[in-house]
Amino acid sequence: MTDWTPETSEEILLTAASEAKSGDRKLVLKIAIAILLGLGLSAWGYASSGSLFSFAILIFAGLWCLITAINTPAGQNVGRAIAITNSTVHFNNRDDVLLEDISGVGGTNTSIILKRKFDKKKPLLITDVPNASDVRDLLKKLKHDQRPDYERP
Repeated sequence: MTDWTPETSEEILLTAASEAKSGDRKLVLKIAIAILLGLGLSAWGYASSGSLFSFAILIFAGLWCLITAINTPAGQNVGRAIAITNSTVHFNNRDDVLLEDISGVGGTNTSIILKRKFDKKKPLLITDVPNASDVRDLLKKLKHDQRPDYERP
C-alpha cells in the first residue's frame, strides 16, 4: 500500500492502492500472445491466399498487437493510490474525480471501473486493488445517497 494522503479538509472514508507492477508477467504474457496470434493470422492469410487478403490480415494483426499493448492497464496503474471522501475520489497520480461527475461504478474481482458523465473519455479502470469490492460498494452507496429523495426507491 502506498503511503499517500490527499490534501483535503474532508474526512477520508476509504483508501485503496493498486498493486500493479511494471513489467508484470501477465502484461508481458498478454503482449506476447497478441503478437504470436497476429503473426499466426498473417501467416495463415498468406498461406491460404497469397494475395491482398494476407496483407490486410497482416495490417490487422499489427494494429491489434499495438492496441493490446497500449490498452493494457497494468502499466497505467503502477503506484496508483485512491482516497474517497463524501464528494470526491482523490488520486495520487491523476486529476481528482467528483462523485457528481461519475455516472456509474462497476468492475469485477480486483478491478474498479468509474464511468464518467460529462467527458467523452473512456471509463477509468483501476486494476489489482485488493479491497476493490469495498471501494465499489462505498462508491455505489455514496452515489445513491447523492440522489434527490424523489428519485430514491
